[in-house]
Amino acid sequence: MADSYEYKCVPAPKGLTISASGSEANAITAFGDRINESCTDGWEFVSMGQISVTTKPDNPGCLGGLLILLGVIQKPTETRTNYNMLVFRKRK
Repeated sequence: MADSYEYKCVPAPKGLTISASGSEANAITAFGDRINESCTDGWEFVSMGQISVTTKPDNPGCLGGLLILLGVIQKPTETRTNYNMLVFRKRK
């Protein structure tokens, strides 16, 4: 019988900031610390992935639609944001 796993994803740090006198090693260590924080209760790190999320604008409503038609305001557009995530698993 194949192993059965449960998975969880947690947000990875968006960016790590170091001082001018800092080093890349400090930033990488901070990233590793984030992974270690989530490796509890049987969870093990599997990989880092990326997910792309598209946010659709809210309906502008009647007044907003009229203002768009008149050129007073611009029509809202979709935005796409990429997020890094850390993937963990543990045996069920």
